Amino acid sequence: MIPVVMNTFKCPECGSINFHKDLERGEITCISCGIVLASNIDLNDTSWKALAREQVRVGPSISNTLHDYGLTTDIDVNSINSSPLTLREKLKIVRLAKWHRKISMSSSLDRNLTQGFSEIQRLVNQLSLSKSVHELACRIYRSVARRRHFKGRSIAEVASASVFIACKKLGMPRMFNEVIKHSKVDRRKVIRGYHLIVNTLNEKPIVNSPEIYIPRIMKALNCSSQIEDKTKSILELVRPLFNGKNPVSLIAAAIYISCLITGQRRSQHQIAQAAGITEVTLRKRMREILNRIHIEVKI
Repeated sequence: MIPVVMNTFKCPECGSINFHKDLERGEITCISCGIVLASNIDLNDTSWKALAREQVRVGPSISNTLHDYGLTTDIDVNSINSSPLTLREKLKIVRLAKWHRKISMSSSLDRNLTQGFSEIQRLVNQLSLSKSVHELACRIYRSVARRRHFKGRSIAEVASASVFIACKKLGMPRMFNEVIKHSKVDRRKVIRGYHLIVNTLNEKPIVNSPEIYIPRIMKALNCSSQIEDKTKSILELVRPLFNGKNPVSLIAAAIYISCLITGQRRSQHQIAQAAGITEVTLRKRMREILNRIHIEVKI
């Protein structure tokens, strides 16, 4: 419990200006009479107002998912109809709100960020991604937008590429084809946006461990832990094959081989659909794995 002195506020019971701030309970109490002046408040939030020498929360924290970090204010016009204001005053508030929106979006960078963050929000919702991925994707997009490297590129392609890069950085098992499926632009443009971000930010290509995709495909196929263990042992033997190939296709082929070895059969159509590849690709990768590990299986 931390003692606090607030010269601008007095206890309504005894008039004291000495208070206790309890960070664990989120309470502010008077030292003199013990009355609880505030409860269930977040005293550790980063958005606060300075009262004398201490800090007390008064609003939401800074958000990287907003073009202005959530620091600007908004003029709400929804409640003016029920207010006792005159018609002239109500029209004045509406005009002020209109000009406030225009001023807050006056620069081209603000408009770009607003549209880009809206597209990122849509992709995050479609792909059921976490808040951390959302914030990282917005930070990546903001970094590129600030450098004015959007010439010849659409907002949608850079936003889609930002979401994909954020997933790879945080190790989220989201495949490139999934992002393409929900993007407003085609595959070629998203790849172009990906190279733009990598070159602009001077980042090295991110290579995730292929094992992050195994649990997701296993869950879709309802496979046992025995198949998962067998799949991982096969993948350890064929590591060199991952160079230049889609890791998901090799994982799907390893799962199919594991199913044949353990006798828990799954059809090629089921595995290909769960992995998001074609059956032709599945068979091709299966032959490459079998030639590498020298195992004969009965299909």
